[in-house]
Amino acid sequence: YLLYMFRLARSGASDPILEEMSELEEGQDGLPTNVWLSFAMVVGGMIGLLIGGTLIVDNAKDIATAIGISETIIGLTIVAIGTSLPEIATVLVAAYRGQSDVALGNVLGSNIFNSFAVLGAAALTGPVEVDRYVARLDIWIMLAATVFLVGYVFTRNPIGRKTGVALLLAYIAYMAIIGLRMTG
Repeated sequence: YLLYMFRLARSGASDPILEEMSELEEGQDGLPTNVWLSFAMVVGGMIGLLIGGTLIVDNAKDIATAIGISETIIGLTIVAIGTSLPEIATVLVAAYRGQSDVALGNVLGSNIFNSFAVLGAAALTGPVEVDRYVARLDIWIMLAATVFLVGYVFTRNPIGRKTGVALLLAYIAYMAIIGLRMTG
């Protein structure tokens, strides 16, 4: 995507996103005015992510053991929600600012990155076993959600409030199914 944007800018093409990006000046809209400050913030953020990731994994495992449920369930609930909170904030800001392409791109990009890069990196450290419930239910729910969103993308229909409510209700139903799995 960045390469595409770079090529557009270089060719002199007119693109609303490029025009908006070129209007931003240093110090405007929260952009740092110092390169070293930007670098320090990026490094600090990476260190924070490393520490936070370690804490999430260790404590999620402890919670699963203490409650007596599988680590898969903890991963599908607590860890998934916790790691998605920055994405939710990004999407809400983008949607509020009317940048729906950024919102949808973030969701799709994150899912693609998690499916390929994150799972691939995990597999490099050792085999990733697939829980039987994941193979029977969760993967199909993920596939159905993907097909649903692909339908909106290809028909170029906007995802409005009614669809948003339907998606949130579907997620609540999914959490209820996981809750039944934990008790049953």
